[in-house]
Amino acid sequence: MEQLQAALIAITVLRSNVDRVFGIFLNDLHSGEQNKHVTYLQGLLSTVNMNLRNVVRKIKNLKPISHPLHLERMNNFNQQSAEKRQINYMMTTLTQFFGDMTISASESVKSDISFDITLGYILKAVIIIRGMMIEWIVVKGYEESIDLWTQSRHKVFRKVTENALAAILHFDSVEYPELGVQSFMIWFHTLINLFIEPCKHCGLHLNKFSPPTWRDFHNGEAYHEECKPNNTSFSIAR
Repeated sequence: MEQLQAALIAITVLRSNVDRVFGIFLNDLHSGEQNKHVTYLQGLLSTVNMNLRNVVRKIKNLKPISHPLHLERMNNFNQQSAEKRQINYMMTTLTQFFGDMTISASESVKSDISFDITLGYILKAVIIIRGMMIEWIVVKGYEESIDLWTQSRHKVFRKVTENALAAILHFDSVEYPELGVQSFMIWFHTLINLFIEPCKHCGLHLNKFSPPTWRDFHNGEAYHEECKPNNTSFSIAR
């Protein structure tokens, strides 16, 4: 602290003498006694030069101050920790609310905030949440190993993954991100009846050997891809 104070004093002295130099240029050199003021200016410039060397020396003696950088990293860490606690609490609440849906910290993905979801004995999923928003999801069959990098070997779960990505876009909310995550998870739970709920439109369980994989975003009703209202389609970039 003493070294910092000495450096600040040296800078103040330097600034004061520099102001005096500019004062001579602005006023005294136009007063008619130029020779006198030039001599005075030369001496003042020498003083400024010494002041500058003194400032440089004082600054070199300062110890590196890392507190602001540590503080910024700490603030970012605290923000991420708060978000993670909030999301963990939300997932715990959803698990308690839906007795047939288990949500736990992902064992397959170590980075970001990720969760493994098991929906009854029907399917598994892994989701990535960043900044209180769901960023990605992969859905697989209950007997499959779950990860983010490979798709399900079953066409039905690849289609469910595609529809879930569309649902993420639908429920995404910049203003209310927590509500967006909750709404998506409630929608996702409607897939618990993937293989037993008939299509709301045609009344059949199978269409082209596929169950109704689409779930309406508003009421969760089941539809085959060909039967969903207005034949709505979503294209998800991969």
